[in-house]
Amino acid sequence: MSDFRNISIIGIGLIGGSLGLALKEADSSLRIHGFDIKPGTAAQAQQRGIIDIAYDNLEEAVKEADVVFVATPVGEIVKVIRKVLPWLRAGTVITDVGSTKEKIVRTVEKALPEGVHFIGGHPMTGSEQEGFVHANKNLFKDSYYILTPTPKTDAQVYLAMHDLLTRIGSLVLALDPREHDEIMAVISHLPHILSSILVKISKSKSKKKESLLLLTAGGFKDMTRIAASNPRIWLDICLENRKAIQSMIGDYIKALEDFDGWLEEENKEEIWGYLSEAREIRRSLPTRIDMEEKEIYELMVPVKDRPGSISQILLKIGSLGINIEDLDLIHKLEKKEGLLRILIKEKDKANRAKDKLEQDGFQVAMRNLELGVS
Repeated sequence: MSDFRNISIIGIGLIGGSLGLALKEADSSLRIHGFDIKPGTAAQAQQRGIIDIAYDNLEEAVKEADVVFVATPVGEIVKVIRKVLPWLRAGTVITDVGSTKEKIVRTVEKALPEGVHFIGGHPMTGSEQEGFVHANKNLFKDSYYILTPTPKTDAQVYLAMHDLLTRIGSLVLALDPREHDEIMAVISHLPHILSSILVKISKSKSKKKESLLLLTAGGFKDMTRIAASNPRIWLDICLENRKAIQSMIGDYIKALEDFDGWLEEENKEEIWGYLSEAREIRRSLPTRIDMEEKEIYELMVPVKDRPGSISQILLKIGSLGINIEDLDLIHKLEKKEGLLRILIKEKDKANRAKDKLEQDGFQVAMRNLELGVS
């Protein structure tokens, strides 16, 4: 699994604990080091086989690490990273699992000492359950894991992290940090706020109608399930990504006002059209990842040996929502350039990636690996 051997996890909750289990399952030779600010947590996680070595001293937990995962609440990530940076060896990679990225990436990159690498990360998985007692080695399988490279990201670091995360079953996607936060505001952060609002309104109405909450059915429970998540985590998320969330709240208020107007006017045509369009959009959303075998296509892209060149390519593909199955950089020693080898499942996705790159001036050679044809 690349050259990584010692992995440190700071914060052993659901995500941190699941990372420990998933990494141990993927490669038994890895040594998983763990630290948690809550006394006794790391030792208990070690007893359960989630980590190999437990520490009650943060410096000891990270000083031998090849990779450090910071799996704390979003509001603590930058503080923790700043604290551990002086203790990290040259070559160490530090990453996080926070669901907001722009502020974290911008702040940490400014603070990095020479030789230490950072790349932001966000596993799109989890549940309303809390703590390492609910850790699951399969939590990341077939789920998107977003990495947020920038022009400062070392190409070999990205390739190594892509390999590490792919081996635990994740579908790795590259996104610009700001684009990540805007997307999360739409598909994750605002839905959580709306879920909480609906629960609160229902509770206030139940004071007058005592049977209301007793009658909650599937639709209400499905829409409000995420309101049961840890409020501490969501407080940090709301504040960190407040600008993108506020923008979405404005859009949502406008949509509600429009719908309210149609109700006032008894405008059946607008209501019918809105509900019908929403239904079709919802039906078209991807379902659970299709695990059937699909053809693999290889894209070969010449890249210059300069900072940010590979990140630029990965972000363009990531912006299309296309997962890269595997990555490899083939160096041409006689020139200051190389070939980026990209593997993508499904012909349509490979063609979309190829078209996007060619539109932006890259040369791309594509072939079906099974058939060996271009």
